[in-house]
Amino acid sequence: MQIMASSDPVFTVGAMLPVHKRGKDMFMCGNFEENATFQKLAALAYAVNEVNSNSTLPQLQLSTVVFDYCDTRQRAEEKLYHYFSSPNTVSSIMPRSMVSMLTFDREVAMEIEPILKSGDIPVVLTAADTKFGETSLDVKLQTMPPLNWQVSALLGLLKHYDWMHVYVLYTSDDFGGDAYFEVTKLLERTGICIAGAEAIGIDASDDDVLRSVLKLTEADVKVTLVLAEDKASVAKIMRAARRASFLERFVWVGAEGFSENNGLLQAIDGADVDIFALKLENKKLPGFMDFVSHLTLGKHDPIPDVWFEEFWQNHFRCILPNSDSAQTRFDAVCTGKERLSGMVQERYAYHTIEAVKAIATALKNHLNRNCPHDAAFLSNIEDCGGKESRSKLRHEITMALLNIDIEGCTECRPSRLTTFGYQLLKLNGTNVRSYVYEKVGYFKNGKLSLSEDAIEFSTGVAPMSTCLRDCKERCPRTASTATDQSSFRQHRESLTANFKTVWGIVVTALSLLGIILVVICALYFLMAFPVAVGTTILGYMILFGLLALYSVNFAFLVGATETSCGIRRFLMGLAYSIIFSGMLVKVLNTWRLMGYHGNNRMHHDGTQLTSPTGLLVIACGLVVIQAVLTTAWLILMPPRIGFYEHVWRCAPPASFEDELVVSMVYVMLLLAVTILFSVLTAPCRENNGESRWILACCIFVSIAWLVWTVLSTHLPLQYRDATIAVANLVCATLVMLCLYLRKVYLYNKLSRQARDQEMKAKLQPRAQYPPSVYGTLHKGTPVVPVFYGSQASLTSKKLNGQFSRLSMDDVASDGSGSVQVQGTDLYPLEMYDGGSQFQPPSSLYGSMMMLDDNVAYAR
Repeated sequence: MQIMASSDPVFTVGAMLPVHKRGKDMFMCGNFEENATFQKLAALAYAVNEVNSNSTLPQLQLSTVVFDYCDTRQRAEEKLYHYFSSPNTVSSIMPRSMVSMLTFDREVAMEIEPILKSGDIPVVLTAADTKFGETSLDVKLQTMPPLNWQVSALLGLLKHYDWMHVYVLYTSDDFGGDAYFEVTKLLERTGICIAGAEAIGIDASDDDVLRSVLKLTEADVKVTLVLAEDKASVAKIMRAARRASFLERFVWVGAEGFSENNGLLQAIDGADVDIFALKLENKKLPGFMDFVSHLTLGKHDPIPDVWFEEFWQNHFRCILPNSDSAQTRFDAVCTGKERLSGMVQERYAYHTIEAVKAIATALKNHLNRNCPHDAAFLSNIEDCGGKESRSKLRHEITMALLNIDIEGCTECRPSRLTTFGYQLLKLNGTNVRSYVYEKVGYFKNGKLSLSEDAIEFSTGVAPMSTCLRDCKERCPRTASTATDQSSFRQHRESLTANFKTVWGIVVTALSLLGIILVVICALYFLMAFPVAVGTTILGYMILFGLLALYSVNFAFLVGATETSCGIRRFLMGLAYSIIFSGMLVKVLNTWRLMGYHGNNRMHHDGTQLTSPTGLLVIACGLVVIQAVLTTAWLILMPPRIGFYEHVWRCAPPASFEDELVVSMVYVMLLLAVTILFSVLTAPCRENNGESRWILACCIFVSIAWLVWTVLSTHLPLQYRDATIAVANLVCATLVMLCLYLRKVYLYNKLSRQARDQEMKAKLQPRAQYPPSVYGTLHKGTPVVPVFYGSQASLTSKKLNGQFSRLSMDDVASDGSGSVQVQGTDLYPLEMYDGGSQFQPPSSLYGSMMMLDDNVAYAR
């Protein structure tokens, strides 16, 4: 036993530490050469110095008593018993001043617990388990999390993202085997299904590991759980995954072997891969390592000379001839100029220092609450707080270490309460230089907390990893759990849930009504105008776009799936591009054929661009651009769904609507250009001023677009799908009202006027006219050629106005008395290449009559 004390020690913290190894038998001690043990000893000295130098109570001085039990449990019990039974023969420090006892081994803690319990001195275990299993209930104050918490943390991550169908790779050592066994015990409780498990030998070659990795072939499995503590084995697995081209196919979820693993980083260099890793809560302490590096043979207080000189000789493999612990097995003589620089901080040094500081904080709180004025005169714990002083101090230590009073908590399990936990890390970056482990979660006391905003997947969204077929046969242990649910995905809504909401019912009904109206309208025009020429074909093209726009609403009503998300991204932009392209080509053609300034009629240029085929090709070319852009988006970022704010949404789940709006930039350009040319052609009166109606339609649609793009990107998530669906309904309905229902109204109105004119013609006396070669009747003189639409206007100009316009009263019907409404009232004839489906260009050579532009009839 050695004592490390301050100048005026009052209170002590005991530490049971195996400074020396076990000797040839249990009665002998071996050498002091372990770097980890030395750093624990140095950590105790550093923590005591920090507490004494930074104490707000000058009279509070802390000392540490270290018991070297030479890695033998029985010696630890004997040392402690001797200390308490014969204090004066061991030290001048009375055992009554001991605050607590630190131990670094579970079995030792259980061995000395009865002795310390008799003095009501708490045992603080600050060491991690080397094997799986529940922690001992006898040791109530534990700072380090047990190993089986790693499995609980990893399964908690899988469950959070509903990754219920996974592969498992585990090493064949004790850690891997015990971890896999722990996973299998929790399968039924978690509902996770193991698609396949492969053991990886510690000494396995890269080819052996590759053969195991190549068995991970299930298409619906996107996550691989790796249970490995050995960093070299983890590096082998990742190299094999790279050779098999599986690196970016899976999300890799690993234990501590994945954290701070340079071999892993080298194996995945250049890959954008999603890796989660666990790491014991830890911190680098530059101050502590600086303290260690400045320890020399001449200055190493408060570490005893015998221990320090023995470690120095074993560490530098040299001999100090004048030392009481001279290591004669070394030939080289220590010069004293050696330095402890370049040492790496020991794994548990941080926890040792923090445990001592927490105990000091608890002691300070105890003194301030129970004897604030007498602290300077205290010689032992019993002098502060009376008979309950020890229990009060224990309470303070418990609160400082665990932040909970386990004595007053009937439901608390000491095995599930620790000071430290496991950090969940996410590896980000694209190469060795840029790779960095970022903390995204924390697991402690059975609870996993995640910072979802800090988690970014390489694909922009967490993938689905769910059993989709033959689940009962492939996952018999979890089939019952899955059967009780509609699916494995506990947080996912039903695909038909929106159809049961008010907005879902309304949007469904109106979308179906819109589809029916579009179909009826198309059939109506097909029967009224059986031959489609000129811009008639563009009218049907716009109708097809409206049909697609009404239909895409159902993709927003159905819950988020990869299929519905793909339809949303592709069909919505395509539908709008079809509509706006058709309207743009209409107004472009009108603008192109318009005459000189001041003339609101159009000139015909006789080119093929105004033919139905030419117009359709131009419009389809505009649509193809949007189709190519959207297809490229789908290829580069395939449709996926992600879990965000407890809801499954289209990827990226946090900003899907933002990216949807960005994908519509080309459509917005089409809309803006359509508005521009609608303004330029607004003075044109052809086709009952259709350009003006297109302009009005585009303005209203622009307003609707402005509203939905703002609302869908700022409203709460539950309202965004409804906003987009309603916007699609409004835009489609505006186009129907401004263009097609108006045409139906005009056709019915002109049909009634035609019937009235026919009745009037039958009641009037009619003269006999000589028949023409085409079988039509005309007045004797003069024979006047008839032109329709702007052709009449152009011809009248060409003939210098020598033909006057005939009134309707002068027009007589033929023998059949039939009168047909012309397409000029719905589609401008100048786009028909000189004629229409009702009046071919050859009729210009026969006997014709010139009709009014706004109300035209043919016989």
